[in-house]
Amino acid sequence: MVFQLSPKEAKFLKLVQTKTDGKLEIKKNLSLGAYSTYQTGGRARIAVFPKNIDQALILFKLIRDLDLEFTVIGGGSNILISDRGINGITVMLTGLAAFEIKGQLLGVEAGFSSHKLAHLALEQGLSGLEFLTQLPGSIGGAIYMNARAFGGEISKVIHSALVVDSSGSQLEYRNQPGDFSYKRSPFKLKDQIILKAYFKLITEGKSKIREEMDRIQQTRLAKQERKYPSCGCVFKNRRDLGKPAGKIIDEAGLKSLHTENARVYESHANFIVHNGRADSQEIRNLMELVKTKVRQLEGIELEYEVEFVGDWSEYQ
Repeated sequence: MVFQLSPKEAKFLKLVQTKTDGKLEIKKNLSLGAYSTYQTGGRARIAVFPKNIDQALILFKLIRDLDLEFTVIGGGSNILISDRGINGITVMLTGLAAFEIKGQLLGVEAGFSSHKLAHLALEQGLSGLEFLTQLPGSIGGAIYMNARAFGGEISKVIHSALVVDSSGSQLEYRNQPGDFSYKRSPFKLKDQIILKAYFKLITEGKSKIREEMDRIQQTRLAKQERKYPSCGCVFKNRRDLGKPAGKIIDEAGLKSLHTENARVYESHANFIVHNGRADSQEIRNLMELVKTKVRQLEGIELEYEVEFVGDWSEYQ
């Protein structure tokens, strides 16, 4: 397959290589299956892998200046990538994984694993991030979606963040009451990209922290949440009804719903898993079917938590 660059793409690649001294990793026509927890999806036209914040700032500034279409991917959870792939520039943030510790303040870059962050905090005797245990994906995505579980929530522990705004400028964010809500963050609302975050934690005995992490891990393992490829929870909980989405789907009798290769997960009805042979289209079709049937059977409109990445024009 011959890969043709547009004039703007060619200019971007030339400039970004010059400004990063040729050290920015770039891959063209990259297959994306290995970059999401669903293990599906087409190809990224141009994928870039910044290794540090300086590189990230350079490339985001160029992307904004040249008005290029772009997509940001971190740990690849909570997304479903189209089989048609991703146009424009795909920015992979997993290379941003440095951290620093200043007393009770723990700073990590956006590509740092959420699960590993919980263990890093444990090593330092810092409590507040136990709920990230066994959570897939990177901390940037967890912040972006205001991840919450087992009584913990990002909004309760985040202190500040370094972000890039819509002009490509670097800004510092400091957490304020009311900035976060259920599955919402100020970064999502303001179209800002998180590069680094600081968490204000509490000093605690390691044995107590480890006990809570073990409890969370055993609960997740009992549900076998990571046994099959998935994105995690597909739909947001209906907090107005006081019901988790999984309970709504279960009560509608949809745990047996399946296609050839994908199914509503019997251990967690808000998960749609597959056997390793499904493509993104088959998975999305089953998601849409669940959504439709819940509306018809229960009169409840479910809202997606999963983010659909790439070309999904057939659903628009």
